[in-house]
Amino acid sequence: MTDTRVTHLDAGGNSRPTLISTILDIARLHTPNNKSKPWFKNLSCLRMNAASPNTLQIVKGTPYGNNDADYIAVSYSCTPTPTLECDRNGKYVVIRARGDPVRKSVVRDEVLERVLRYANHIGKCRIWIDKECSPQEDLVEKQTAMDSMDLVYRLSRHPIGLLAIVFDDQSEVNCLQMLMMG
Repeated sequence: MTDTRVTHLDAGGNSRPTLISTILDIARLHTPNNKSKPWFKNLSCLRMNAASPNTLQIVKGTPYGNNDADYIAVSYSCTPTPTLECDRNGKYVVIRARGDPVRKSVVRDEVLERVLRYANHIGKCRIWIDKECSPQEDLVEKQTAMDSMDLVYRLSRHPIGLLAIVFDDQSEVNCLQMLMMG
């Protein structure tokens, strides 16, 4: 029997798990991936450039156990939400290493603008965002990076998720707040 037509409340009986308790259950069931730690120890992040605000530098670091873990880990939808988000990119450029050519960022401008505003607000300059900081061509490295996402988000002092939604009234904001608070 499928439960595709059953609401979350109906499927769970009388008890209603909160979002927080569900997330904690997922974390409790997590099994570490042995190959993820070496990749994470050499995590790439974007560093903001004060002299050139539209230029981002890729830097490698060892976030384990030091202040370098003070990076923002960004989760966002790669595909823009129709009518709410723009799919343009190219306003920001990325430098991988000294001497490498400058290239346009593959991340949407709107996403980077939001993240950079947040980074400036909290006074942080290191940003991890998958499309720029994870291997994209080498399939083995890409799989290792995907296996390491739990470490990237769990060990970041500033993990964020960007939502693409317009709230029509305060009751919708209150509903989101109640979901987040459990």
